[in-house]
Amino acid sequence: MKNRYKASGKEKLVIILVSDFDPSSESIATSFARSLRDDFNLDVHAIKTTLTFEQVNTMPDLPESLDVKEDKGHFIPWVKKYGRQQRGYELEALAPAVLQNIVRDAIDGVIDRDRFNAEVRMERDEARPLVGLRQIVSDMLKTIRDSGES
Repeated sequence: MKNRYKASGKEKLVIILVSDFDPSSESIATSFARSLRDDFNLDVHAIKTTLTFEQVNTMPDLPESLDVKEDKGHFIPWVKKYGRQQRGYELEALAPAVLQNIVRDAIDGVIDRDRFNAEVRMERDEARPLVGLRQIVSDMLKTIRDSGES
């Protein structure tokens, strides 16, 4: 990820995170971005899109929640932020279409769609001559293979 980001020439690495809503997952979301920043000296902007406190408290159709485990030192910050009674939820509680919409909205919130589409068109245009070249090479290799079999 670091190498691809560095090669891209982009100013900032934007990471869209999806995870459960529980103490460990909340901690991982922040520590992952911090690790990329500190360990690899990257300019990281992490966005946790799912599951968030707001989502679990405004989505009435989420299935039964989970008891929050009091382990790994993540529980105390969780309680300070959300309260002892806050329950956890698994990401799988969301319907796939709902998750897709949330992630799509998050991407649309950080991407320049016109610029992205222009890059996709440019890559497609650059790849077009390679398709013909690949066919020529494939035909040549087949001819070589066939002549060696006779």
